[in-house]
Amino acid sequence: VFTGHGWMLAKHPPGKFKDMKTYYQVNHHAFMAHAKSVLALKELYPDALVGSSFAYGPAYAISDKPEDQMACVDYEDLKSYYWMDVYAYGRYPRSAMKYLESLGVAPHFEEGDAEILKEAASKVDFMGVNYYKTCSIEYNPLDGIDSLGGENNTGKKGTAEMEGVPGMYKVPANKNLPTTDWDWTIDPMGLRFACRKITSRYDLPIVISENGLGAFDKLEDGKIHDSYRIEYLRNHIEELKKACDDGCRILAYCTWSYTDLLSWLNGYQKRYGFVYVDRDEDENSGTLKRIPKDSYYWYKKVIETNGEEL
Repeated sequence: VFTGHGWMLAKHPPGKFKDMKTYYQVNHHAFMAHAKSVLALKELYPDALVGSSFAYGPAYAISDKPEDQMACVDYEDLKSYYWMDVYAYGRYPRSAMKYLESLGVAPHFEEGDAEILKEAASKVDFMGVNYYKTCSIEYNPLDGIDSLGGENNTGKKGTAEMEGVPGMYKVPANKNLPTTDWDWTIDPMGLRFACRKITSRYDLPIVISENGLGAFDKLEDGKIHDSYRIEYLRNHIEELKKACDDGCRILAYCTWSYTDLLSWLNGYQKRYGFVYVDRDEDENSGTLKRIPKDSYYWYKKVIETNGEEL
């Protein structure tokens, strides 16, 4: 996320736009930092559990056309497995690397990098996943859409721009799924799908390190009635239970987030918390008072009953 927004989308420092060569090199450096951290931790605390935390959005081919299915494979190699394969196997997907080499943007390896990545991967204990949404993938012709995709940062539905790489894939809206005001698909089954894919590909336990709903929450008579957040989390927890029944080993499920917080792209308007923070987006005002939402009391009961009462 931070490398993409910093070197491809120009939304985070250093504010570079589509600097692909540097982007993939910075990612490689981040992988090396992760690998060396894994090795250092295991040396100090051999019994500690360590893994990654990756924003995984599983992809569905939009049709049964072979070209759409292949586009989906290309998308997952470049957008998901490019990271998870390094964490779990210590290597990049071959097809993704061949593609980057053809563009002249593949990362440079220093001597010993490959060995360090491989050694660290052998010591990883779980795959961490920040899960929010899925996407649908369609083949994109050579004269098709060439866009990194403009993210909806206003909360006005339908304003997100379609992402596309000519000759490979494009990412149209999935008409079978509802979306948030920020055009993120709401797909509880996608969480189960993600766990099944990770289990099949890596055979690692899973930590859901983030899952939650960003929404416009309204303070009415000193309360926040966020039934939509309760429904979202309930449906995702139910699908996670099915993933457990399927054989996926889920070590933890962490919601995002306990309180509303300053979003790095959406300020205070997009709220995720169980606890409302009285802060106004436009006027930079508010008491900063903390007010538990309906979802707070609901999730408290979920925890107390270990998920029996949803």
